[in-house]
Amino acid sequence: MAEWRLRSQTRRKFLWFNVIAALLLVGVGAWFRGLYFPQDFLVVNILVGVLSLVALPLLSERKGLGLDLLDGAVLCLGLAYTLSILAAVSTGDAIETSLRVWTYVLFYFILSRSLEGRGRMRFLSQGLVLIGSVIALWGIMTVPGWVSYSNSWNSVLSSTLQYHNAFASFLVGIMILAAYLWLESESPWVGSLYGLALVVMAFALGGTQSRGGYLVFLAAVIGLFVIYPVGRKRIVWLGVLNMFGGFLLWGRFLRAVNSKSVGLSVLILVVACLWAVGLTLGKLWLGRISPRLPARTLRSAFGGVLALAVVLGGWALLRHGGDVLGTIQRINLHNHSVEERFTFYWDAWRMFLQRPWLGYGGGGWNAAYRGFQSYLYNSTETHSIATQVLVEAGVLGIVVFAALLGALGRSVYRTWLALKGQSRERTYLLALTLSVVAIGAHALIDFDLSEGTVSLVLWSNIAALRAFGLQRERASGKPEEGGGKSALREKGPSAKESGAGKKKKGKKESATAGAPATPGAAWKDKQNDRKGKVPEAGKTSLLGNGVLSVLILAAAATAVVPFAIRSAMGAADAAAQALGARNYKVALQQAERATRTFPFEAYPWSQAAEANMYLALSGSGQGNAQTALSDIDRAVSLAEDDPSLWRIKAGILVNSGQTAGAYAAAQHIVPLAPFLNSSYEAYGAVGVDYALTSLQQGNKNAARQVCQSVAEIPREIKAKVDNLNPFFKRNWIVPQKLEATPTIRLQADEAELLLGHKEVASDLKGLTSDKTIGPQARLWLAAALISEGDSQGASSILQGLTAQERTSVGDLAKQIGSVAKG
Repeated sequence: MAEWRLRSQTRRKFLWFNVIAALLLVGVGAWFRGLYFPQDFLVVNILVGVLSLVALPLLSERKGLGLDLLDGAVLCLGLAYTLSILAAVSTGDAIETSLRVWTYVLFYFILSRSLEGRGRMRFLSQGLVLIGSVIALWGIMTVPGWVSYSNSWNSVLSSTLQYHNAFASFLVGIMILAAYLWLESESPWVGSLYGLALVVMAFALGGTQSRGGYLVFLAAVIGLFVIYPVGRKRIVWLGVLNMFGGFLLWGRFLRAVNSKSVGLSVLILVVACLWAVGLTLGKLWLGRISPRLPARTLRSAFGGVLALAVVLGGWALLRHGGDVLGTIQRINLHNHSVEERFTFYWDAWRMFLQRPWLGYGGGGWNAAYRGFQSYLYNSTETHSIATQVLVEAGVLGIVVFAALLGALGRSVYRTWLALKGQSRERTYLLALTLSVVAIGAHALIDFDLSEGTVSLVLWSNIAALRAFGLQRERASGKPEEGGGKSALREKGPSAKESGAGKKKKGKKESATAGAPATPGAAWKDKQNDRKGKVPEAGKTSLLGNGVLSVLILAAAATAVVPFAIRSAMGAADAAAQALGARNYKVALQQAERATRTFPFEAYPWSQAAEANMYLALSGSGQGNAQTALSDIDRAVSLAEDDPSLWRIKAGILVNSGQTAGAYAAAQHIVPLAPFLNSSYEAYGAVGVDYALTSLQQGNKNAARQVCQSVAEIPREIKAKVDNLNPFFKRNWIVPQKLEATPTIRLQADEAELLLGHKEVASDLKGLTSDKTIGPQARLWLAAALISEGDSQGASSILQGLTAQERTSVGDLAKQIGSVAKG
């Protein structure tokens, strides 16, 4: 252990710095779409990584990390996602997701070890309440246009976060903390501030129109009654009235906004604020008069007021509930949202059965779900944290996830037992637990935790719960890794206390507890503390050293790797723009820069392959078809379940004259995306080309098999659609349906003609008017007529085609029916 350490005062400042830094990450991150997009979260990766490299050695210098089962489970979650990279179907996504998970792990370890003392814990909760109320108020003000934020209000309220459901989860989790602080406050000024924060967040919750958020909110309200002792449940009703007051006023506010009544909109907000202040004063007044009134009188009066409030609230909901009432009425198990989620969960289970042990790696759902989807939908998320872990990390991940939940419950229970007789401390512990449960419960039915801000709020509360446990261990005198003991208070024992301990217990025991044996030793310790030099606390355990080493290694990777990823992202974006502008030379340069910076992402390799191929076809001498093939092979190796990469590979092989290899690549496309029309179109195009090449080479058996496969595509699509659940047929959630498109029909007709089935000529005739495939359909129709001896009919069809196309029609006519003749 290092000899030079932080002085006590410097250490306390450092702990405060860590807590403030955590709040800044939550608060500032919320303004960047809740840190949903990778390029935004990469900045958080870097900041947390750098902070961890500094903080972890300092936090563990005196007492070690004080590990328990919860710490082990959190650490194993990071290790599980790291191991899943080995089996990832998209290596780049798996690395990014692993870095994200390690960021949460490091955030948890730093914050839980920095929350020494209840003062810092309350400060953290107060900071979260401030952030939640500011984000909620900003979102509310975007509805009438008083302030602006892109897509904050789009018939549902998401404020500065990306999705309204995640915003609802964010609000409910923080509202529980606000309710606790409001109920425990004894100052009218401070209590009014908490009350205002609570009513503003409840107001915004109504605007989210999140059915899951409403349900979790109701469960959280019930939870507040559960966590408060019997003698204090009466004041919980006041907190409920405060929250529901803001919640129900949303409908009236929205009607005022829609009617362009600015004055009424402002008045409703003022009424909500006065409601919160009035309830705060009423709560304090009730607390003062309760001891002086008979219990029966108090119950009757309070019950009457409560009944009146419930009646008025019910009338307000029915009369002015608006969208809030409509959202509540739509809560059932027979709507498309619920059906879709169960479909996602079923598809995720099927994916898990294919790769049960390590899963598909981070981001595996988005990389591979199209090969398992039950119908055509676009969903980059599984809509459940449990199924996400199941798909991404397999059995290992879900076991660690379950262990984390169990360890968290164990930690809370043990701390609750240790706080016997401390009612307020127990209530705070349970309020933090309820906040974690609320966010976690909603994350089981949605993808809230994909927004980094929501995840950071969750991990902040988990860290606070662990800090409770650490304080319990220190208060009970349980030896930690450093071999010493630590009290709940932040400052060490005074010289007077140490001297008393020495007289009472003897010199040897006092030295063991950390008290100086002599006045000279006390003076020496004081001088060492001023210089930043303190006595050794004891040897750190081998396990503690190992965990600290793993965390520091993870911190280094989290701080450094995102720089490479961000640079590669910028180069890949530039390459995409250059490809769109057909500036293939620049595209190749940018793509190669991206592959050098971060070689584990498939997308830049595919860009380099396309740019190389186009340059080779242009005849400029700058591109290389062989290099293009090598690049696309590298891309496929990094994201083997991406059908677009196989399409690119097939196209490169076709342009290189390797039709057999192109057809082999095309055979991967449909199984990886069986509900995309583009999959069948890509396969059909390569298949017909391969069949024609096989006929030219005299390989009629290969041509026959390919033609039969392509000709069956429209019937396969019809069978797939007919076998769909009727609900899915009625509720396609994307405009494009799976169907035999004109391109697919043309390819099938071409295959049928090669097989000798000339009756498809009537279908070809109908396709000749299509703007995209019309010329190709006319060419094949003319070839069919020539093969039947109707050259005059073919001539009229060939008008408008190029000379090269008219020349090739004769050769094409010779191939019609040639497969059947073999």
